[in-house]
Amino acid sequence: MFKRNKEDKLTKREKLEKSGRKRKLDLGFLDSINLYTRLAADKLTRGGMDVPDRVLGDGQFYYSTNRIFTRRGVKKMFFIHDLPSEINRGFVTDLRAEIKREVHTYNETNGVVENASVTLVINSDFYNLDFGDRRVQGRWSNFTRQYERVQKNAQNKKLEDELKSDKYSEAVVRKVRSFLYTKEAKDEQNASFFKTKVVLEIMATSDEVLEVAENALRGFCFRYKIKTKEVFVQTNEYQRAFTPAGSVKKSLLKQMNEGDVWADDTLSSFTVTTHGVVGDPVGIYHGVDIQSRGIVAFDMGKGEDAKNVLLAAGSGEGKSNYAKMLYTFYAPVKEYATVAFDFEGSEYIPLGRIFGANVISMSGREGRYVNTVVIGDKTGDPSIDKYRKKEAMEATARVFHLLVDERYGMTAEQVAIFSDALNEVYADFGVTEDEETWSKSKDITYFHIYAKIREMRYGREKKYIEIHTQEILNNFIAILRPFFEMGGLYKHWFESPISLDEVMEAKHVIFSFGMGGTDEKSVDSKGLALRQMFASYLTLLVASRNKARGVRTVVFLEELQRYLKQRYSGEIVANFSSGGRKLGMIVYYITNSPTALLMQAETQDDVILDNAATIMSNINMQIIGALSNTDTENLINYFGLENAWGYLMELSKVHETNQKNADLKYCFFVRYRGQAAIVRMLSHPDLADLPLYKTLNNAGDKNDLRRVEHMDERDVEGGIVAATKKEDEMRKRDATFKERMQGSKVWS
Repeated sequence: MFKRNKEDKLTKREKLEKSGRKRKLDLGFLDSINLYTRLAADKLTRGGMDVPDRVLGDGQFYYSTNRIFTRRGVKKMFFIHDLPSEINRGFVTDLRAEIKREVHTYNETNGVVENASVTLVINSDFYNLDFGDRRVQGRWSNFTRQYERVQKNAQNKKLEDELKSDKYSEAVVRKVRSFLYTKEAKDEQNASFFKTKVVLEIMATSDEVLEVAENALRGFCFRYKIKTKEVFVQTNEYQRAFTPAGSVKKSLLKQMNEGDVWADDTLSSFTVTTHGVVGDPVGIYHGVDIQSRGIVAFDMGKGEDAKNVLLAAGSGEGKSNYAKMLYTFYAPVKEYATVAFDFEGSEYIPLGRIFGANVISMSGREGRYVNTVVIGDKTGDPSIDKYRKKEAMEATARVFHLLVDERYGMTAEQVAIFSDALNEVYADFGVTEDEETWSKSKDITYFHIYAKIREMRYGREKKYIEIHTQEILNNFIAILRPFFEMGGLYKHWFESPISLDEVMEAKHVIFSFGMGGTDEKSVDSKGLALRQMFASYLTLLVASRNKARGVRTVVFLEELQRYLKQRYSGEIVANFSSGGRKLGMIVYYITNSPTALLMQAETQDDVILDNAATIMSNINMQIIGALSNTDTENLINYFGLENAWGYLMELSKVHETNQKNADLKYCFFVRYRGQAAIVRMLSHPDLADLPLYKTLNNAGDKNDLRRVEHMDERDVEGGIVAATKKEDEMRKRDATFKERMQGSKVWS
């Protein structure tokens, strides 16, 4: 074996000392201690010690352990590590607002002008949720078993209440909610899934205001149970992996933060309203997406759910034009019938006549009324027909409630008298619980009920006097006398009955209240409410008939806030939203005062507030145009539209500043079934220029508009001939219908 001698060893030591490597090794050890000491200090101080030692110039940056410095300011990053099971979809907007408030307070206190903002980074990769894969099957089976176990334990309780009962571990609750989330996304939305990492970046003009913003973020996340993890040491890696300039696929930081699997609808809800392919391949045209230029159509006949649409915009912001264009697209389709509540009395009549609508005048001077005592004819649908008598009695009771007192209705004693009288009148005419006898009610009127009440007081039989007393009967008769006695002040309200056959056979019906140019204070509020109630009752009858025929009833309810001022007309209008599902109704609630519907109206009547609440709670589609800031903010808060805050406030700005040529003039935010877009109701120029679609707010020639509003049958016939001729010209000029629907220049 070779053995080194002493002299050789000394020579090597000498060489080592000469090269200086020993000194370098000693210094390297000290540098390591210094590095880890600094890292520990940065961890404890949240990176407070690690700052650039000089002012940075343009194009320069400095990576600290947890921040990135540039000349313009500093950025700090937080990975969202876990979200709670339920959170407002607009939570990022709420976070931004909270940071903005804290920074404002900091500036006011210190007399400085600093800024901080939040950028949302969503980094996603497509996740193939293949239920044919064994691993996916195993996990899904586990989720399913946990769901079935909890569902079985819930018995008569709601599943959500059972999950909150502290019986189950966090893991079980998460699996059950994952099951429900995935099933809904897959079955109802046909969603695509993505493995996603979500990052919040705080951008601040200085390190000091960054700390203010960070404290606000941490407090916000603590309250809403959002778990975050900040980037530490790997700021350079973050810059390479999560910026558009870098975005490397394989990264240690990405592997350490795998993210969660979410449906595309959830991801889109993190951001402002999205544009792209919105709506259905077939359906009713609702406008053109202003960004994608695609036609937005919704299949309103799809599914069994009720279609309750809020269409809101300020006066002169295109609301009525939008509604009448919708009417134009619904009316020719055989699967839809329409009912329009024309409060002004001039909005829908000219357009309705083109489609052969039956116009029912409900103005005060006409004395039109509906005899609700009559039990309607059979529709052929047993689920509807069995309630016909009950509905007739309830509708008649509403009439008498309103006649007695607009706000409080009949007293308990008066209800008892009315009930006895109605039942006796039915018995006199041979109407019983047997459906075959209900046709005998056609000869009964309100006057028979009034006569029966008088008979209770003045007739030979005295049993009702003993039950109800003379005083109560006298008082009740005195209240009803002006409506039903010869020469009564309000007897003309019941002079002209509306033929049910006439209404029921029409495909399109327009109720004209003739209030255009009339001060509402000069009109008898009780009479107006009564006519509104009659129109609402007829609409339900029409919808029942249409349902039996397989046709959906589309209702356009203009000036909604006016109907809700009265409790009894409001009750039926509210019933459109709550009971519309079984009748296949699609209701467009149209208003320029949405705040009045948000239970903030100046009224002390709880019933009126309940009616407004019923309607708003059943709205499942929003079409929102330019409104006041107050109305817009109230709608954002009520419907959770924080993600569309920017667009909606831009629309509000159009209204507040009365901009005539703004980019978003006559645009509407539309949201339905999780999809949203900003649309403009574009139509063929030859249609848009017709006075049929204009109102007094935007009509270029009011004389033309008045002429169209009051045109007689000859005018209508001439207009149809002219329109047919114009249509032929349009077809020759515009190539094919298919090209137009695909977005040719005609639609732009």
